[in-house]
Amino acid sequence: MTSTRGAVPSHLPTGSGAVVWAPLAVAMAAAGFSLRPPITGVGAALGFIPETTGLNQAVLGWVVSVPLWCYAVGGVLAPWLSTRWGPIRTVAVALAIMTVGQIVRVAGGAGLLLAGTMVTASATAVVAPLLPAIAGSSGARMTRLTAIYAPAIGIGSAAGAFVTAPVSAATSWRWGLGLWAPLCAVALVLWLGAQRRPAYTAVLRPAAAQSVSVRWGLALRRRLSWSMAFLFGAWAVTAFGIMSWLPSIYRDAGIDGAQAGFLLGLAAVAGIPVAVVLPGWLRRSCRGRWRDAPIVVGTAIPSAGLLGLWRIPTTAPWLWAVAIGAGLGALSLTLTLIPLSAPEPQWATTISAVTHGLGYALAGGGVAALSALHVHTGGWGPIVWLLLVMCVVQAVAGMTALRSGITPHAGATRGGTDVQTPVGGKHPDHRSPPPDFDPHKNGQEGPALDTPICQVANE
Repeated sequence: MTSTRGAVPSHLPTGSGAVVWAPLAVAMAAAGFSLRPPITGVGAALGFIPETTGLNQAVLGWVVSVPLWCYAVGGVLAPWLSTRWGPIRTVAVALAIMTVGQIVRVAGGAGLLLAGTMVTASATAVVAPLLPAIAGSSGARMTRLTAIYAPAIGIGSAAGAFVTAPVSAATSWRWGLGLWAPLCAVALVLWLGAQRRPAYTAVLRPAAAQSVSVRWGLALRRRLSWSMAFLFGAWAVTAFGIMSWLPSIYRDAGIDGAQAGFLLGLAAVAGIPVAVVLPGWLRRSCRGRWRDAPIVVGTAIPSAGLLGLWRIPTTAPWLWAVAIGAGLGALSLTLTLIPLSAPEPQWATTISAVTHGLGYALAGGGVAALSALHVHTGGWGPIVWLLLVMCVVQAVAGMTALRSGITPHAGATRGGTDVQTPVGGKHPDHRSPPPDFDPHKNGQEGPALDTPICQVANE
């Protein structure tokens, strides 16, 4: 029996209940929460760093911008490390490095701050692509796991922005940035506990012998990979713009600073329920003609909020903040599409790495464009319009990804039961694999590599 995409691997206990997977779900939520505070907290703490530390404008620019490029590099390393150690063990090592990096950067001056931030961001970039792959290894529980750890990422992002500043003001910037290291250590302990559970043998085991470079080459030739990269990159640009400039836009419109800060927090909170709902909706909608609905809704609502923010920011500022914040929760669409599109966990790791690596590289250009517009125009109109363009890019890229696939051997889980392909080659839905397709040959490509995900990944 050859297990098909979306099905629980044969060496996983298919009868495992929620109790068996609860430790992994908690560990994934803790890891997801730990991804953003070390990065979003940097901007909040910079205003409290005295000049005596040697933090000039040049170093300040690097500290703020270097994480984005570290994300791109870390995304490239993730599949190679996962192949050698297995994804859960790789995440555990990366969490340990994140903890050390956060301690190092508050132990000295500007040099250690920059070095520690680079180390922390690089380790973060290794964790991020592996979480969707690990969720995909759980088969029918993929949607639930995604709905657990995706909101945790948003909560961590908001916490890093809003908790770091008051702590830094009450104590010092070192405490403001350093307080996230113990929480990362807690996530590490949870991962070490998950690593010892026999039920997770499949995701602990290093990837198959297939060459990572070959799989990267195959992935880069697929329309799916590029559409996913543009989807994620456009979301990252939008999220950066919202988290960086939403309070300033409100303040310049005449809203006081305290209320502007509250509205940013409201936007961050609004994305949490969206991140919970979208994974299951996307999985269910793949059955029929409404498969584009989650993508359209996840991009249309923040677009409406941006238009309201631009034209009438003071009329209903809370409404625009909630609508814009819904776009932050749309990250879960990308995180759900990654395992849905993968024929096996090893492919999920590569697709996720391509999505994050290329996505953050593309986002670097978008963020640079945002900054240039802000400097040269002095107004917020061009910024808002570029963010609207990013919403359109997300919609087009997401719908393209839904119509793309990697292999015709992409099975389904229906009603929580894994569907398997008989040795004779007949699928349960009577679609036979191509005659020249060998699922056991490394790097083999079938002729129908663009089979729509929605036709083969039903729940």
